[in-house]
Amino acid sequence: MERPLVYLFVSIIIGDLCGILFQDFLIIDVAIAASFFIFMFIISQKKLLFFELCFFLIGFFSLLLYFHSNLRVQSTINVRVINKNKYYTTASYIGRKINIRGNLPQVNIGENANIKGYFNKNIDYEYGTIGDFKVVKVNGKSHDLLTKMYFYKQELFKKFDDELGKDFSSKIMAVAFGDSSELSQNDKDNFKRLGIVYAICVSGLHMLIVFKTLQLCFNLEISILMGIFYTLFTGCQPATVRALIMIIVLKYSKKINKNYDVYSALSLAGMILLLFRPYYILDIGFMLSFLSTFGIALFYKKISRFFYKLPKKINESLSISLSVQSISMPYVLFTIKNFSLGFALGNIVLIPMFSLLVALGNVALIFSFFKPLFKIICIPIYVVLTALNGASNILLNITPKMLYIPLIDTIFIMYLYFCYILARKGYRNVKYGAILFFSLILINTYSFTPKISYLDLKSGYGFILRYKFNTILISNYEIINNDEKEELQGRFCVNKFVTNKNFNYNILMKNRYLVYIPKYQGDKKVMLKVKDMATKRNMVYFYDGTVRYYGINSTENYDIIKEDDNIKAIDLPVDNLDFDVINNKVVVIKK
Repeated sequence: MERPLVYLFVSIIIGDLCGILFQDFLIIDVAIAASFFIFMFIISQKKLLFFELCFFLIGFFSLLLYFHSNLRVQSTINVRVINKNKYYTTASYIGRKINIRGNLPQVNIGENANIKGYFNKNIDYEYGTIGDFKVVKVNGKSHDLLTKMYFYKQELFKKFDDELGKDFSSKIMAVAFGDSSELSQNDKDNFKRLGIVYAICVSGLHMLIVFKTLQLCFNLEISILMGIFYTLFTGCQPATVRALIMIIVLKYSKKINKNYDVYSALSLAGMILLLFRPYYILDIGFMLSFLSTFGIALFYKKISRFFYKLPKKINESLSISLSVQSISMPYVLFTIKNFSLGFALGNIVLIPMFSLLVALGNVALIFSFFKPLFKIICIPIYVVLTALNGASNILLNITPKMLYIPLIDTIFIMYLYFCYILARKGYRNVKYGAILFFSLILINTYSFTPKISYLDLKSGYGFILRYKFNTILISNYEIINNDEKEELQGRFCVNKFVTNKNFNYNILMKNRYLVYIPKYQGDKKVMLKVKDMATKRNMVYFYDGTVRYYGINSTENYDIIKEDDNIKAIDLPVDNLDFDVINNKVVVIKK
């Protein structure tokens, strides 16, 4: 069988997913595992089935072992702080991530600390954390080589700051070393809009550029050692580790006269990463790195041949951009739910500058111990960053806004793609399925009854009122940020924004139901009322984070509420609830 590593990689992936589902969804877990082995039994060679079973079990048990913890409620542990801000602290405990609660003012990122406190098991598979640890006392702290790397990264920023200023220093640190802690939110949003956000997260592109630069000066072995140092210095991001493993496989396959297979190398890198970090299966960075590389391997040559008339450099940039999006875009739409329409322009114009900055930034790192040479290297960095700023501003003026796509629209796009493939194979009748699906989306967009939803916003809260094709968002602060508006328009199809920051609002729905939103006076006050104008009675109102109504007739999936002054008032939390007004009744939909 060709490429057995691919089958083994898939086995580990399925094993990890089954490990995640094992505790809460046992029946689904068994069904997935059984379906997988039936499928493999049909398509695989019999001698490979045993190894597929072994790697499935490796994935399954590695995930269970990672999230298994025998920490007592009251414990004293040694941790390394890996992330810290004003909201939370994340630390590494014997290779596992743990959330630290409590004040750690004297412990910096990268330092080892011996802490005493209380552990609460609270597994988060997506972020790979095994629980929360409430710190009572910090017994002491220590430094090692990794700590010195963390500290020197901060020292390097200060050196760049002295030569380039804070704005340019934050950009070179983000582009060359993936440290975006000092990068402004505006810059992050701009990179996102131009479709080049991966340039400020150390990726396979960074490792490729660094390795090519190293090989100009050193032999293979020294280049690999320095590549490992760069990987450690930038935080061992999954994309960087993946690229380093694939580069090592490529270089040594040539030395031993073996053919290099990108799919097998990609699978080997994935197996190694998932073995030590099984939660990566839910990590967006890990998935995008592998899907993007898979897309390049699968479609780059075909797309490049299609654009053969274009100049070579433009052809390469455009072909890589489109091949990356071909596989990663569906995943992005399902997880991040937005898409940059300017990704092609951003990649063609800006990525060459980013590549040069990655190389110059790492040269500056090498010479950062020699101030005169460091100052000289900063001159071309300043020139390239100035050019990057100018090009970015031009592109931002001509690039379309970010496209925010609701889940139902994403499913429709994927369905259209599936229909297109079937149509190409001669199944012409699939077009009727696409028309039916589009009709269902229109019905879903149209609200036949007045609907009210509570929404947590970036700087406060709001209510979304829907009726027919109208969707109004009332927020307790004025939303002036265009990016925030565009995101809300994309996610919730909002076509009108109002605020009750300074005024009361009355909105009449269906010519009968008056929605009253008083001027914002704090969370303890009434936030919204719905009144039936025919009976002059309040049907439902929100206050202090809850919603109150009168009378209840419960069913399995929803509650039908009708006002009755003789029945005791009942409160519900506002989260995860939608309210429909139907025939003089309020229907509370539990989302």
